Amino acid sequence: QNVVVCLFSCTQKDTMKSGLIALFAVLAILGAAVALPAKSDKFDFMLMVQSWPQSTCLLNTDKECAIPAGVDGFVIHGSWPSNNDTSYPSFCNKDSPTYKFNEDDIKDIEDELVKKWPNLFVQEGKTSFWKHEWEKHGDCAVEYVPRMTNEHDYFAVTMEVTSKYDLLAVLERAGVSPSPSKTYNTSDFVNAIVSGLGVKPVTSCARTGQYVYLEQIGLCFDNDLVLIHCDSRVIGDASCRVDDVITFPPKK
Repeated sequence: QNVVVCLFSCTQKDTMKSGLIALFAVLAILGAAVALPAKSDKFDFMLMVQSWPQSTCLLNTDKECAIPAGVDGFVIHGSWPSNNDTSYPSFCNKDSPTYKFNEDDIKDIEDELVKKWPNLFVQEGKTSFWKHEWEKHGDCAVEYVPRMTNEHDYFAVTMEVTSKYDLLAVLERAGVSPSPSKTYNTSDFVNAIVSGLGVKPVTSCARTGQYVYLEQIGLCFDNDLVLIHCDSRVIGDASCRVDDVITFPPKK
């Protein structure tokens, strides 16, 4: 497979970083995004990113990729403390046993996580993705997001918030639907979100061979988890280019 570009703090357990060179490389190609040292200052916003699972599987043919039964829309990739200059804090409490991932803490919401925040790569196990997201990003979020005080709340609140914004429904109302043949421009996705939700999103595309696939859509929230416009610097570094001809693959 040819080179693919990924946006954001990418990972389904950092192995995604190499999958397409990687569908989910480093948190960035959001420009020159550079991870900040542990215990950074307060971040500017929360970036909640949802992936289009059909693209994930199409772009990772070297992996066993499975979309959970009943999943018809976008799935959560991550909930990331972020800065408008495209930097981001990570592993803020990596030396503290208190912030190590504990599956027991999320047992009561695990069935929901499997559907809304799944690890699509079967061989990695369902919890490896959650462990990565919590220890890299969640332990930073709990320092400044009032509703996210612990591991359980980080996952539960992210699912609650993202569930309010059905991205597929918003896109389809604007005439942007998954299709085996129809293609779109970046502006089609952006304008649909602006029209439906009233805010500017961040879009991520992945390239392989002659195709450009819609990979992810990110929504920005303040630290009280109120939906806001994504900063122009963040949007400007998005990996969906203005002139891209984008495939939005349907469910098989």
